[in-house]
Amino acid sequence: MVVCLAGAPAFGQAQDTPLGALLTDAELVSIRRQIVSCWSMPAPSSGDLPAVRVRFSLNLDGSLRTSPEPLPADIRDDAAYRVALGAVQRAIARCMPLKDLPADKYGQWENIDMVFNPRLLPAD
Repeated sequence: MVVCLAGAPAFGQAQDTPLGALLTDAELVSIRRQIVSCWSMPAPSSGDLPAVRVRFSLNLDGSLRTSPEPLPADIRDDAAYRVALGAVQRAIARCMPLKDLPADKYGQWENIDMVFNPRLLPAD
């Protein structure tokens, strides 16, 4: 899974706009681990499911402000995509609120884009 913070630079890139202090690698890993711990996918089909990119927003307390939605360019109208998207949305909802998010860096983690690749995530 890849965690991208909307509006934040990728690792090693300069930041153009002052959104607050950058998150450390450990803080990004913490976000990813919390959500991966809630992942649930039927084992037989997980290898056949596509990767899904979603965007969601968090409140300062780590709770979900906006539901995870697929990025418009990635939306597909097939059963495998709908199964994978549903699993991603359930995982994110189950893990709320996220814990140990640095309040002074809220501008960095308020909006999150995540890529879930079923081939790289644990199955049930």
